[in-house]
Amino acid sequence: DCTGHGVPGGFMTMLGLSFLDDIVEGQNIQNPAEALNLMRDKIIGALKQTGNIGDSKDGMDITICCIDKKKKELTFSSANNDLYIIKNNSAGTQIKEFSEFKANRQPVGFHHLNKPFTKHTIALEEGDCIYTFTDGYADQFGGPKGKKFRYKQFQQILLNNSHMNFNVQKNILHSTVDQWRGNLEQIDDILVIGVKI
Repeated sequence: DCTGHGVPGGFMTMLGLSFLDDIVEGQNIQNPAEALNLMRDKIIGALKQTGNIGDSKDGMDITICCIDKKKKELTFSSANNDLYIIKNNSAGTQIKEFSEFKANRQPVGFHHLNKPFTKHTIALEEGDCIYTFTDGYADQFGGPKGKKFRYKQFQQILLNNSHMNFNVQKNILHSTVDQWRGNLEQIDDILVIGVKI
């Protein structure tokens, strides 16, 4: 999720994708935290960001995940976007376990206090659903009072429907946010990614 809209946002996206491709494919970096640290360095260097007044503050929020299918293990690192895992009970009952994994609260770009990104390692089980997302869904305005949708409602939708096919989940997410927004304009891009183990 890049800062800016239109041409600046598009430029930032192209720059970020180019750097990410070089880091993962060119340098064969498999550690998500190391990849984000390198991306940040490259973006700060390319945009000549020093933190001075008038400097570009452009950057991006991003989550990088690596799934080891043999070990059934997820490693991830994230700039500003949390990650959710919902464990569906294999017995088919509605008992589910919701876990939220916090991102580093800093962008990939200049920040007043840049710290190394954290690498999280999580054991997975068959049936687990992993969700990554931008802030677009929770930040949509609507409802009877024109307020933000918020993360609590977003989490509840995922929790209520994680046992369903992803196409069904996608349709529920679409219709829910459309209803919430009503006649109000969409104020941000929306991205939700779901992966089932």
